[in-house]
Amino acid sequence: RVDPALAEEFRLEAADSLRKIEQDLLALERAPDPAAVARVFRALHSVKGSAAFLGLPAVERVAHAAETFLDLIRQGKRPLTPAGVDALLRC
Repeated sequence: RVDPALAEEFRLEAADSLRKIEQDLLALERAPDPAAVARVFRALHSVKGSAAFLGLPAVERVAHAAETFLDLIRQGKRPLTPAGVDALLRC
């Protein structure tokens, strides 16, 4: 069982991270920006790690999938298309 105080801290931090991720993704729809991609990647990595620590496997899996997709973009192995941004926003 997750400590309620830790769960609330995670919820608040994740909500803040998701707001920032959404802003960066919406900006990426308009123009490519490697710094924004890196910020989104780092934020998702943090959410994934916290979810794993708290035993939230569904959140961890979604964050991991999005992080993996962003890593391909960071490495130049995949372009970030509008459809890709939409998929990330759904995550």
